Amino acid sequence: MNLENDIVYELNMGNMSHCGFDHENMIDYYISDASPFGFLMEKKLDHYFDNLSLYKKKIKIEGDGIKTTIVTDLIDENSNYYDQKTIKFGKGNFTRSKYKGANRGIKNKSDLLEQELWAKNQNFIFTEIENLPIVKVISRSGEWLLKNISNYKIDKSSVGVLWNV
Repeated sequence: MNLENDIVYELNMGNMSHCGFDHENMIDYYISDASPFGFLMEKKLDHYFDNLSLYKKKIKIEGDGIKTTIVTDLIDENSNYYDQKTIKFGKGNFTRSKYKGANRGIKNKSDLLEQELWAKNQNFIFTEIENLPIVKVISRSGEWLLKNISNYKIDKSSVGVLWNV
């Protein structure tokens, strides 16, 4: 099966037990801390979708006088880049990692332009984990997200827009 933008998929992760932990324990763990699941999901997306491959390389991009790099998660056969993002309890984001965390953020016009350039040059695969082992998946272009989701954040008021196809 090939991943296409703007289509909702449901993937069954199957038995999630591993490393001596049972299925339910691992589901509880991933629900409480979605970050490790994101790394696992990158590999699973490569497995589920025939047109995707893991791709952890720096790509230099520039536009409107701004230069930056993308370190993407996946690439397709047409050289489109994809960044995997997890949605948990109706919340997520497509903010660049360097702008997340304490004393970080988009603080000025230059940061904003860099974030926009970064988003425009890739697609984002959102994986909703609320019903593990079933994962709901949608890929959206950065352009689509910039037009339809404000402040790079998905919350309960905008999550419906994300999944509406």
